[in-house]
Amino acid sequence: MSATLYLRLLEIDKNNIQSGAFTDLLRGGIGKGGDIQVTTNSLTLSNGGQFRASSFGKGNAGNILINARDTVSVKGAISNTVISGVFTILEEQA
Repeated sequence: MSATLYLRLLEIDKNNIQSGAFTDLLRGGIGKGGDIQVTTNSLTLSNGGQFRASSFGKGNAGNILINARDTVSVKGAISNTVISGVFTILEEQA
């Protein structure tokens, strides 16, 4: 993912779809989840915006690499379970 000036990922839309980039190695999958790479001048994740790499199968979650020249801002949540952030998740059985 590349943005010339800035990249903003904000909240859940009217169809209940969350903003962000997500990769998953699903249950039953073997290997490694996909990587997320972002290059931008500035990055804002707010009101539930996320980058998330997860593994629910047999293997590692992907890597998340953020290259921002100026600023990275992560703030806010829309509930106790949907918070803004950058996450890698490895389920116990993976």
